[in-house]
Amino acid sequence: MPRRPHQAKAAALIAAAGVKRDRDGLIRCRVCGSTEREACDPPCSWAEPDLCTGCADGVDALVEWFEGARKANLTALLREVDRESALLRR
Repeated sequence: MPRRPHQAKAAALIAAAGVKRDRDGLIRCRVCGSTEREACDPPCSWAEPDLCTGCADGVDALVEWFEGARKANLTALLREVDRESALLRR
């Protein structure tokens, strides 16, 4: 049972979201697999019960791209990544 109010709130959110725990009882980020014990580098926190803040930014960017794309598919996304990478190298 959580001892602090923020821990109780987090436990309630996790239970309500139906987030699964791994065999060690830890919640893993659904994108990168980080946990409370093995955080991202740089360290992250939880944006959602099963999504770390490091991945949340990427998910938000991907959703924004998807909503604005004329033809949203994997080929178009990879082409966009290549184009952006080429611009950054200049």
